[in-house]
Amino acid sequence: IGIDEKIIDRLSYICKTVDKPKIKERRKNDHKGSFGKGLSVCGSYGMAGAAILATRACLKSGVGIAKCLLPKSVYPILTAALPEAVCIPKSQTLKGGLSSLINLKPALAKTNAVLFGCGLSNNKHTQKLLKKLIKNCVDKAKAEDMLAWLYDEDRWPSGAAGGLVTKDTAYRARSLIFTPTLDGATYD
Repeated sequence: IGIDEKIIDRLSYICKTVDKPKIKERRKNDHKGSFGKGLSVCGSYGMAGAAILATRACLKSGVGIAKCLLPKSVYPILTAALPEAVCIPKSQTLKGGLSSLINLKPALAKTNAVLFGCGLSNNKHTQKLLKKLIKNCVDKAKAEDMLAWLYDEDRWPSGAAGGLVTKDTAYRARSLIFTPTLDGATYD
């Protein structure tokens, strides 16, 4: 979808590497709500397979509840393929992509991890939606004393930011944490 390099520079984030989190052992009396909720914001007209694969991967990762926020046209296809997923069909553009006017906050409620981008359209609506999602995630993380993570596939063809997130080689690592700068600057 392409993120303008000026936006990345304006974010002024500090990056540091961290250890991979440990997976919680499952007890006999645990239920699906005990193992977190993942949200996939995926799919568009003609790209339902990407939403299905992303949501299936979310389920296979061990998450308790996998939610998929997707355009209404993709809803019947995804529910037929993955009836165990929680689908959140939303309004779409005339070309079948997600509208940038949707409210993300209800979908993000009680969500532990978010995946954005698989099969989404490459247009201004998607760019606005990504900016809105990043802002909502950072706000939620701040309110809950959590960390917000942003992953970029570097210069691989499927990497949405095209390597801009890891442009400075000093910040390239297996995982990165992005937090507001120490001087109080925030994401706007």
